[in-house]
Amino acid sequence: MPPVALCHDGYAALPGPLCHGVIDKDGTVHLVGNGRANHAGSGDSAVLAAVVSESALPRPTRNDADGNTRFYGFECVNLGDGSDPWPDAQLAAIERASAAICRAHGWSSASVIGHKEWTDADRESFRRWQRKLGDAPAYCDGWPGRRQWDALKVPYTA
Repeated sequence: MPPVALCHDGYAALPGPLCHGVIDKDGTVHLVGNGRANHAGSGDSAVLAAVVSESALPRPTRNDADGNTRFYGFECVNLGDGSDPWPDAQLAAIERASAAICRAHGWSSASVIGHKEWTDADRESFRRWQRKLGDAPAYCDGWPGRRQWDALKVPYTA
């Protein structure tokens, strides 16, 4: 399933939309959802308070707040393996989409965060899935590689 369709429709265990937009390698922003999206999941209420007040972010240490109802979410097409490039057009689109949302709400860039600022649960969950796939312990680092992308059946598009 192409990334846009996957993010719009979701899958059996997690219904869509999985984000509000998908940012493609060529810089195209595909809007796939509005309102609540199954994107951010649970995170740290202290981080949420810092985002709302646009103050310094604490390190996330708990998962006691629902980010799905409070954050905009964008998925960016990338293998996440550290070697898949981030084209200039895609990076510019990420910046423009973030800036447009901030401008519409009167927010500053302090209101823009990523998954790793919100929670550390994503990586731990992915580590568990890597172990379930039978990956060697040294490769269960919580970062997706080609084998995991193939198992998810997410096609790579250049």
